[in-house]
Amino acid sequence: MSRHGVLSIAGLVFLIGVSAMQAHAAGLADLGRQLYFDVNLSRNRTQSCATCHAPEHGFVDTRGIGVLAAVSRGDDGHSVGDRNAPTAAYARFSPAFHRAADGRFVGGQFLDGREPDLAGQAGGPPLNPIEMGMP
Repeated sequence: MSRHGVLSIAGLVFLIGVSAMQAHAAGLADLGRQLYFDVNLSRNRTQSCATCHAPEHGFVDTRGIGVLAAVSRGDDGHSVGDRNAPTAAYARFSPAFHRAADGRFVGGQFLDGREPDLAGQAGGPPLNPIEMGMP
């Protein structure tokens, strides 16, 4: 086989691999989008992640007025958590919670870093008895 033929086959294999990776990534993005907007992840089926992290409002909770804006309401419509939902806009860019060389604690999710990474943060609200209340 000529050098040109080998390069053509290698290029084709590469493109097929890239295409498969893009299709996989698109499938994961679609799954994430469906989960983010799925109210079935809350006990009363009244709110999704997007309820408290509204994309059209910078991924923050805008449902509160006055003092009630300090905390987010739970899925039952009247319970309130102990803090307002932080923006989810840049959450994926936050590094894992760790102590930096200069001694400062950095990264993690939430202002107190109680979840080390985005995967941990995403699993918390559905199981929180006040937020989404799933058993």
